[in-house]
Amino acid sequence: MNDLENNDFGTWITYILLISVVVILAGFPQVTNKTLAAFGFIEDYCGDGIIQTPNSAGFFEQCDTNNFGNITNCSSLPEYISGDLKCTSSCEINLNNCVLGF
Repeated sequence: MNDLENNDFGTWITYILLISVVVILAGFPQVTNKTLAAFGFIEDYCGDGIIQTPNSAGFFEQCDTNNFGNITNCSSLPEYISGDLKCTSSCEINLNNCVLGF
């Protein structure tokens, strides 16, 4: 039997407080996925520097922060000769700074 089945009051209070913190944090727009992950509320997210396919939100990340996987720069991609890769806040590769070859 676990503590909840034994009606352990302290365990119930702990669970209630934990749920309350999650609900309160979810209502504040300045709370980021990084903050929630730091407290263990979510495991993987866009912005943690790790490319997940999919992440805990169900999105397939192309990049994450400065992590582009096997792509080292724009010239690693067909059609491009130079430039700097950027990763968007939604973990998609932005090629706006890449220079197309002719």
